[in-house]
Amino acid sequence: MNERGARAEARVREHLVAAGYRILATNVRLAGGELDIVARRGPQLLICEVRMRSRNDFGDPLETVDRLKASRIRRAAQMWIARTPGARRLEVALQVAAVRPDGIEFVAFE
Repeated sequence: MNERGARAEARVREHLVAAGYRILATNVRLAGGELDIVARRGPQLLICEVRMRSRNDFGDPLETVDRLKASRIRRAAQMWIARTPGARRLEVALQVAAVRPDGIEFVAFE
């Protein structure tokens, strides 16, 4: 991961912690995919893919999560949940954190 990507992930982690989430894992590689951030708040387990663009004219970060990428994230999330005690009882949310120069937007994907 490059330095800008690491800073984007750090921004998202800080945002989640400020919103009451506890970070459980970062940059977990499983089943051919990677989970950027796994966090929990109460009964909710958040699997968060962090995407960024350094400038708005480079396109929207949300456009970078295609079907194949989403499928890899889902597979890795399923494996992480299966290997983690108690995770199966939680409500799972899969989200993309689109990091832009003007802020962060969280968008659910299925």
